[in-house]
Amino acid sequence: EELINALVRKRILLHDLQNMLPPDILFDGTRLEEMVDAAPLVPTWKKRLFFQSDAQDVYAKICKVNTKIEELRQKKYDVSGVFCTFETEAAQRKVLESLSVAKRVVWKNDTDKLPTEHLFRGNMVLDVVEPVEPSSVRWRDLDETLATRCKQRLITFSATLVTIFIGGLL
Repeated sequence: EELINALVRKRILLHDLQNMLPPDILFDGTRLEEMVDAAPLVPTWKKRLFFQSDAQDVYAKICKVNTKIEELRQKKYDVSGVFCTFETEAAQRKVLESLSVAKRVVWKNDTDKLPTEHLFRGNMVLDVVEPVEPSSVRWRDLDETLATRCKQRLITFSATLVTIFIGGLL
């Protein structure tokens, strides 16, 4: 979970840096130094009065988070979900077609239905689905159990009912 939090933090910082750029400059995450140079300077009074960061501050935070991510990458983790990104939609479609199997095959982990190179770690059939947008994924809740999700929904539902009941009394 610490790695997920660091990756989410990096994504937020990159988005912040992108928002600092003038509209005519296209953001490129592979050339962060150039992006920082292209961002306008934030006046000192805004930094002090509104605690506003400038591009240099955000870049320093990105570098710090990158170091943390590199440290965390060295650890071994149990897998709760696998996300793949592709440069083109054609590549995504090709992978979806070659890895898609019936739900029964996934549930039984029937490795005979796919070539060995299409298995995760050589022995696991993945449940491959078309992805949602990355901003729609609740990254911090990926490894929550069904019981935890049900408990969260029950609490939310109960709070909603209590609010409606109180509103009806008034």
